[in-house]
Amino acid sequence: MKKLIALLLVLAMALTLAACGGETAPETTAAPAETEAPAETEATEAAEAPAGDVKVSVFWYEESDVYLSSVRDALNKELDALGVTYDNQFAANDQAKQLDQIKTAIAGGSNLLVVNQVTSGAADTAEDILNAAGEIPVIFFNRAIGTDGSELPVLEGHANTCFIGTDAPEAGHMQGKMIGEYVLANYDDIDVNGDGSISYAMMKGDEANIEAIYRT
Repeated sequence: MKKLIALLLVLAMALTLAACGGETAPETTAAPAETEAPAETEATEAAEAPAGDVKVSVFWYEESDVYLSSVRDALNKELDALGVTYDNQFAANDQAKQLDQIKTAIAGGSNLLVVNQVTSGAADTAEDILNAAGEIPVIFFNRAIGTDGSELPVLEGHANTCFIGTDAPEAGHMQGKMIGEYVLANYDDIDVNGDGSISYAMMKGDEANIEAIYRT
């Protein structure tokens, strides 16, 4: 278990680094632990320890997402460097299918689960995944698992679990600030008909994605 926790820390760092391509710094929310070893020490132990008995299953909400393809490449590279056995599974945007994949992976001996949950902001779905995992460590990433912008209530009571993602409301504020500064600096060019007002269209991502909602 100690090796799995250490590997969880290493992969958390790998996913965090992969997420740093955006403007918003990623945040990591971990379930409270009774005892905590320094992250750097644990990560070093994971890198040095034999990884032959560790089997990681990574679950993606779908395969075609361009951003997540870059995250997958970074994660695969890290797992290859560690000599860890792993597999990538794609749910084709079907939450029921993903939950079945997770249960099958557990039955097949996977002892670390990395989950890009299909249904964003569905705390009950995250609970189902954690309950199925039992004592198996779980890393949720990218798509929110909390319904109110906070992941901690979902993680409480589940050891060896964390969430890696962005602060969605903060991302919205940052984008708004950037747009506002651009408009002020280029007002005459943007006001193409010279009527003193700016017309715009707001584009939002997945209608059911809680992070897209908070950012918008």
